Amino acid sequence: MKQTIKTSCLLCKEKENVVYCTAQDNQNNVNTFTIVKCSRCHFLYLNPVPAKKKLSTYYPSYYWVGEKQKFIEKIFPFFFSASQEKTRYVKKYKAYGSLLDIGCAEGFFLKYMKKQGWNVIGIDFSEKAVAFGKEHLGLELYAGEITGIENKLKKNFDVITLWATLEHVYDPLETLRAAHRLLKEDGVLIFAVPNIESIQAKVFRRYWLHLDVPRHLCFFTPKTVKMLCDKADFVIKDVSYQSVEHNPGGWVYSFLYYIREKKNKKNKHKEESKEVSEAEESDAFSKIIREKPYKKERMSVARIFFYWLVDNIIIPLIVPLTYVEGFLKKGGTITVIAKKK
Repeated sequence: MKQTIKTSCLLCKEKENVVYCTAQDNQNNVNTFTIVKCSRCHFLYLNPVPAKKKLSTYYPSYYWVGEKQKFIEKIFPFFFSASQEKTRYVKKYKAYGSLLDIGCAEGFFLKYMKKQGWNVIGIDFSEKAVAFGKEHLGLELYAGEITGIENKLKKNFDVITLWATLEHVYDPLETLRAAHRLLKEDGVLIFAVPNIESIQAKVFRRYWLHLDVPRHLCFFTPKTVKMLCDKADFVIKDVSYQSVEHNPGGWVYSFLYYIREKKNKKNKHKEESKEVSEAEESDAFSKIIREKPYKKERMSVARIFFYWLVDNIIIPLIVPLTYVEGFLKKGGTITVIAKKK
C-alpha cells in the first residue's frame, strides 16, 4: 500500500508547482514533508500527501485536549475563552437557531452553544473524539467527513462553522460545497484557517507552529481563501485576522520549535542511537523541548510548570502583539464570514 500520493492543486487541478518549503513534523521532529505552490493559482498544499489510512497515524492520541480548560480562561473568560470568542462571531449574524460544526473534535464549542439555546450537531473524523462528546457531553455527533455523511443530516442549518478544519481535509473545495448544500438560503458560513501570509509565518517559515505537517494538508492566504469561496458559491461578508485561541500560541510555540531545532543541530554530531545521559535527562529545559514521537509520557513537575507558565503567563502577554498584526491584516489566522451567492 502506498504511504504517500502525488496530487495536483486542490483548487484548480493544475499539476505544475514549485517547492515553497520543506518542514518537519513538529510532533516528532523526524519526518520531513514538502509544501508546494501551484504554478497557476498559487495555492499552497502538501505534495505528496499521506494516504488516508496512513494520515490517521500522524495524529497523536492526545491531539484533542479541549476538555482541559486553561487557568487564564477561568479568570478572564471573556477575553481568553475559545468558545466565547467563536460565539461572538456567530451571534453577530444570528441570535439563535441550528448550528453544524464541522471538525468539532470533542464538541466543547457545541456544548457551550447548546447552553445558549442553540440546536447543535457536530462532525469529526476522529472516532475517539466523537465518542467522548457523545458519552460525556451528551451531544449529537457523527464520525467521518462531511462529504461522506451529509445525507444523514436531514436539516438545513442557520450556521455552519469550521474552526481550524479546512486545512486538515483532502478536498477543501468539496467540503465547502457540501456545507453550501446544508446551509439555509439566509444561513451563515464561518470558517477559520491559518494564514501563511501572516507576519509570524514569514518570521518562522518552516518552524511556524501552524504549518503542522502532515496533519495540515493545505495552506491559505487571503487571496486563495477568496478563490475558494468563489468556487464554492459563497460571497465573503467579513474577514478577521485575529484569534486569541491560535495567534499568540503561534508566536510562542514557533519560537520553541526553532530553539529545539537549533539544539538538535548542535547535537547532530552525536550518534542518533545513543541514549541520553543521566545528566542531560536531569536538565529540565532539555525535557521540555525534546519530543518523543506520538507518546503521551508522564510529565515531570518542571515540565508541567513550564507549560502552565507558557499557556497562562507568556501567551497572554503576547496577545497585544496579535492585535497589532490583526489590525495590519497580517494575523496568524483568517476567519471568514460568508453567505450563499
